[in-house]
Amino acid sequence: MIREGALFRVPTTGGHEEKVVEGVNWRDVAPAAGGVYFVSIAPEGGRLEYFDYERRTRTFIRKLNRAKFGGAPAVSPDGRWLLIDQSDQVAHEILLVENFR
Repeated sequence: MIREGALFRVPTTGGHEEKVVEGVNWRDVAPAAGGVYFVSIAPEGGRLEYFDYERRTRTFIRKLNRAKFGGAPAVSPDGRWLLIDQSDQVAHEILLVENFR
């Protein structure tokens, strides 16, 4: 569960929730087998990180330019690939396509 800028752990059998990671935005999270990838909230920019559920460790992967970061990361079903969206330009183009029929 993510709220108040943190990732919480809640037992399925009931009980109290436990804060496990701070500095997490709910829309910048990608669940994966055994953990979760997330972009941490930082004033100097974003940091792509991984939190391992079993070991309860937080691993830094790489820095991201927060201004260019486009949204939540995505993990492939086999867990081999991680996709992040980063926009290197802020521009819109209008294209004219002739003879498309």
